[in-house]
Amino acid sequence: MSRYLLSTVLIIAVCAGSAVADEVITLQLETPGFDSPAPEPEESKSADKVTTVTAKASQKPVGRVALITSDKASIHASRSDKSRVHAVCVKDTPLAIIADAGGWYGVLMIDGSTGWVRANKIKLLDYGVIPRSRKYSYRGKSADREVGNAVIQTALQYLGVPYVYGGNSVISGIDCSAFVKSVFADYGVKLPRTARAQADVGVPVPVDEMEPGDRLYFSCKYSYVDHCGIYMGNGYFIHASGARGRVTVDKLADRYSRWLVAAMR
Repeated sequence: MSRYLLSTVLIIAVCAGSAVADEVITLQLETPGFDSPAPEPEESKSADKVTTVTAKASQKPVGRVALITSDKASIHASRSDKSRVHAVCVKDTPLAIIADAGGWYGVLMIDGSTGWVRANKIKLLDYGVIPRSRKYSYRGKSADREVGNAVIQTALQYLGVPYVYGGNSVISGIDCSAFVKSVFADYGVKLPRTARAQADVGVPVPVDEMEPGDRLYFSCKYSYVDHCGIYMGNGYFIHASGARGRVTVDKLADRYSRWLVAAMR
């Protein structure tokens, strides 16, 4: 997929029906280049320092976030299948949607222009898009929600990184447990290398009390934990998926809910 497609935008995700600042989380859409390492944190973090987000509720979204639902979808220069194609996106690619017209959705391009994708090729998510990045402030102990929001911000920077069993690199590929381990390492949390061992670290969280940033552990093929990811909220989670071949976003209800054996915080 062409990098021309991806905008450096932030997403404000608000729980359905809520408009209070405490329910706002920020997520980043930009996919890291495979020729460079993942972005370094702005400053080192330790166990007694957590990241808090400075985004305000007054920052009104200018659009919505969507995922490609078909195997492939073209982003066109205009609302016509015959117009120039900016990029061809694969399934589960996140897009910033800023317009809706005649069976087409407008996509925010990296240069600020609008591309167009067929409406039947995408699924809108419950996340709003704001057009500029926000800085983070660091302070002492704060709500778990704020920590989780920052974790999701970091996790989404890995979107599109190839899945490789045993991999530990954003360049050559990464597996599920290395992905979770790497994300939490940015926040001073040292996790074991394997999903099975990680599932024993932290405090168990009931399924109906899960919040963004909680770690999820699954038994997909075996009787023991063999997969992991990070909960995003609203029933979605992000993980390095062997089936999809990359770091991607999936919905728990699709099939993973029956394999979920532990949520940890």
